[in-house]
Amino acid sequence: MPITTTSQGSALTITLDRPERRNAMDAVMAEQLEQALDQLENDPELRVGILTGAAGHFSAGTDLSLPRSPATQRGGEYGIVRRLRAKPLIAAVEGVAFGGGLEIVLACELIVVASGARLALPEAQRGLVPTCGGIFRILEALPESVAMGVLLAGEEIDGATAGRLGLATRVGANGHAVSLALELAESVCRRRHPFRLSWVRSHRFAPQVPQRVGVPPPTRSPRSTVAQTCKRGSLRSSSGEFPPGTLMQ
Repeated sequence: MPITTTSQGSALTITLDRPERRNAMDAVMAEQLEQALDQLENDPELRVGILTGAAGHFSAGTDLSLPRSPATQRGGEYGIVRRLRAKPLIAAVEGVAFGGGLEIVLACELIVVASGARLALPEAQRGLVPTCGGIFRILEALPESVAMGVLLAGEEIDGATAGRLGLATRVGANGHAVSLALELAESVCRRRHPFRLSWVRSHRFAPQVPQRVGVPPPTRSPRSTVAQTCKRGSLRSSSGEFPPGTLMQ
């Protein structure tokens, strides 16, 4: 099976296991990832999930043999990008997390990376846009100048840099991302009461929260800059169109 799960205490480890394609996502993997997340949500004994990849890589993103990114009814792209979850998910990243692989990472609440991990959104090099959340979430996760390099030039950052810039919660030695994620999961599970993501969701999706009274909105945000660049036609989505709501004005 391309998705495997193992439980250890109150943590469920979900592994993307398609090593011959560097764990690239197809429709079967997206469906099975959604099922694994259902298992995490529905089991009252489980309080946190860990998402990782097999054979030394997290994920190379969408399988390039597909016309578009695979999606599910509940989770959206890859079975996770648009899903609202009640329990936190930790990404444990080794090797490459490219394109949709990085977008999956950015959909997680906590990120643990190996120092030698490689993270990138290479869509720009193909004239495409990372429309599975990456275009927005990378701007929240990294300083603007770095995020623009990742988005517009397809620049890579390594795990050590991800930790220094605040994208990663913890950074460890190569080959130890999962063990470090398990330690972090234990810290989460030591809380007396289960953590509820609804407590922080209003902050995580801040652009949907009305502006506070007396605080003027920014005249031009990094998101609108990228959106205008895309609208001018220099970039396009993998389908050639921009789905409603993908780009903010």
